[in-house]
Amino acid sequence: MATIYLNTVRLRAMMTERGWTERDLAQAMDISIPYLNRLLNGQRGLGAHALAGLRLAGIAWDAVVEIVPSTVGDDATEESSLP
Repeated sequence: MATIYLNTVRLRAMMTERGWTERDLAQAMDISIPYLNRLLNGQRGLGAHALAGLRLAGIAWDAVVEIVPSTVGDDATEESSLP
């Protein structure tokens, strides 16, 4: 299974290029400012609502989203760490 990550460095750079504050981006994405803040600080994972919001804001997913495939070893490690 792959993991989807938000590249916050790229997203913040895009915000700067557009002259957007967090409030501006949250409004463009139709999400709350606290939700956006949690996304930007890595406290919240990307879900369908956030992905849709990126589209609403005119931000292409491939510009700020990274998909990292897991390896067989990753799955084995996770399972072996269970009690």
